[in-house]
Amino acid sequence: MKHYLLFVVLFITAFFLFGTIEVNASSLSVEKTTTVQQGELFEGVTFENFTGITTTDYDTEGLQNISYVKKSNSSPIKVVAYSKIDGSSIVGSDLIELAQDYEFNHPGNTVIAGINGDYYDMTTKTPINAFVQEGDVIKYNNFSLPRYFSVGFTDDASNYVRSKTNEVEPDYVLSIFDETGTRILKEIKLSSFNMAPGENETTIYYQPLQVTSIPDATMFLMENAVYLDYATLFLKGNVTGEVQQTVKSEDLATIVSTDQEIISLLEVNPQVRIQKILSVTTWDTLT
Repeated sequence: MKHYLLFVVLFITAFFLFGTIEVNASSLSVEKTTTVQQGELFEGVTFENFTGITTTDYDTEGLQNISYVKKSNSSPIKVVAYSKIDGSSIVGSDLIELAQDYEFNHPGNTVIAGINGDYYDMTTKTPINAFVQEGDVIKYNNFSLPRYFSVGFTDDASNYVRSKTNEVEPDYVLSIFDETGTRILKEIKLSSFNMAPGENETTIYYQPLQVTSIPDATMFLMENAVYLDYATLFLKGNVTGEVQQTVKSEDLATIVSTDQEIISLLEVNPQVRIQKILSVTTWDTLT
């Protein structure tokens, strides 16, 4: 069964299926002038392409070609945020390449439309605002100016949340996935960072000052396919087996546990993730 989705994409020139649109301004208000094209892309999904006069924060006017896609609550379409990530950084790409990458990594899904997600640093590809992708908290904080805030969609896109002052929980969280890498079997708070665990506790060692062994604990090597640090550390990869001491490498980490349930789950070498989770207390829920 094929699934169709809208695409909220970071770090691209804005392409749509029906044309190329480029908007150059820091913050815009727009007065619509002429509808160029409009129609239905899919059940419950409409689009419009129009020209308009925009005004920036500095009262500079410009003629722009603007497109938007609108999804009804009843439409089966899913809205996602997505960007290519390669090891230790976000990778810039145009929309067509991003759509192809998403479909390759998500068999059975078809991208029908996409838009820019955010402003970004042209050199480092760091987004200005928060970026969460499929539950992965890549970057949690927003730009400091009042007009900048982040928007997040629920899984079925029937509701969304917004926040100006995102915060993360103080403790890192370990997520252990099933064999498909799509369902979390267990999620726990880590008791410490680069410190030995106490009784029935689990910790993470990542780039410690020195290599060490932890008596009376089981240690697992984690090979990080993704290791990012956009304001907070994010690691995602696979457990590859037990080790006798910690490691010092940006693409490796050591999970150390005295919790028998966690040890049993890690013994099968699952996919794992380590991150700080966004605090919901800073969200304004909208419908």
